[in-house]
Amino acid sequence: MLQFDDVLRYVLGEFGTYQKFCFLLLGLTSLSPVLQTFAPVYIQAETDHWCVVPGAENISELLCQNATHQVDCDTVVKTRTIPHEVVDDGCVNVTIFSQCERFHGVSMVELLHPFAPSLYANSTIPCDLGWEYDRSQYKSTVTQQFDLVCDRHYLNAMSTSIFMVGNFFGNTAFGLIMDKYGRMPGLLINVMSSVIFGVIQAFPVNYVMFAVTRFLLLLCCDILPGFVLATEFVGPSRRSRVGMMYCLFYSVGYMLLTLLAYFIREWWILQLVISLPNLLLLTYWWIIPESPRWLLSVGENAKADKIIRKIGKVNKVDVPTDLFDGKWRPLNDSKQEITRENSEQPSPITLLRLPNLRKKTLILCYIWMIDTIVYFGISYNTSALSGDDYVNAFLSALVEIPAYLIGIWMMDFRYFGRRWSVFITLMLSGLGCTCAVLVPTYPSVLAYVRQVLVWEGYLRRSYCC
Repeated sequence: MLQFDDVLRYVLGEFGTYQKFCFLLLGLTSLSPVLQTFAPVYIQAETDHWCVVPGAENISELLCQNATHQVDCDTVVKTRTIPHEVVDDGCVNVTIFSQCERFHGVSMVELLHPFAPSLYANSTIPCDLGWEYDRSQYKSTVTQQFDLVCDRHYLNAMSTSIFMVGNFFGNTAFGLIMDKYGRMPGLLINVMSSVIFGVIQAFPVNYVMFAVTRFLLLLCCDILPGFVLATEFVGPSRRSRVGMMYCLFYSVGYMLLTLLAYFIREWWILQLVISLPNLLLLTYWWIIPESPRWLLSVGENAKADKIIRKIGKVNKVDVPTDLFDGKWRPLNDSKQEITRENSEQPSPITLLRLPNLRKKTLILCYIWMIDTIVYFGISYNTSALSGDDYVNAFLSALVEIPAYLIGIWMMDFRYFGRRWSVFITLMLSGLGCTCAVLVPTYPSVLAYVRQVLVWEGYLRRSYCC
């Protein structure tokens, strides 16, 4: 059977005009998975919160007669109704208002007493009437809507874990779907699911519905279909470079999400904005063809021939008429042996059958697991860094672009190659993350040093593809 790599090398060109056109369009399909993946940074953001105090309005009127600003009044009321607690903020202990307790059984006379709240400091109970939230930065979040704080705090992290489980099964499922039914059907399922489940997720009636739709969304919304289709149009000598360049869309998507979140502070509106535009990607069914590589692998030679000739027309090359008769050879070298398909059909078991291949597979799987833990651990916690949350997230995405470009250069540089590129980036990123843990957040100049070290940890993404 004729191999598509031979057609790319000797006929169509490995990365011609048509391939570049498809690469740019398919790169846009990666934006939706990125937006949905990192949306929890904003839609599930945790904000300061305090217990709802019964009769707070009456207490405010009595205590704030001389207050000049509403902020001053709120502070006065909290001082009399909410206990303080000491928390560890890095290098120093900070006293804040308790976020999970309030004073209980306190009379109005005691509230107005000059020595309040020392008179009733031990009369505290957990928040029993709900919470008030600081909405200065986020108008609404999932955390606020379903009160995922205090004893329900674990549910916030659980939804992220559920998302990762969905992503795990989605990657496996899409591999099987694309191998059996084709690359384009897998891509369209990806697009449609991001719209359907993304819109449903914007209107959950309870936390369970939100978690389930989150699972289904990431089960079906994945970067894999677009990535596979884009790289299968590219010749073998350009494939690794194009794969790395495809990851640039990942960074662009994260930066786009940060900009959208900055201007849209209602979580459900943000969810709709990152979901509905994917309807435009359904037009790809009429714009981008099925992968000729996949068509050849399933014996659809006639369809593959039609697409190959279309690509040749756009790339301005002549496609031989005898391409599929088994006698074709490159015109520039009549003795050149073209690649023939092995009679044995590969499967995932093939990766574990041979000792050397099995060793490399297990090592790379371990590297990917570590990479995922560190990358998502940093990305989901950019708010823990000093400075503005939006600036931190935007710069975290921006720093990936030079990391990918460095990775492309290192892989093609004769003194590095694949192995040394992986080793060097892993060591540098690991060193940066380790040093970031040891650097204190005070004074402020050290906080910026810590941020730089964390961003340096993103070097590990330079070999992701």
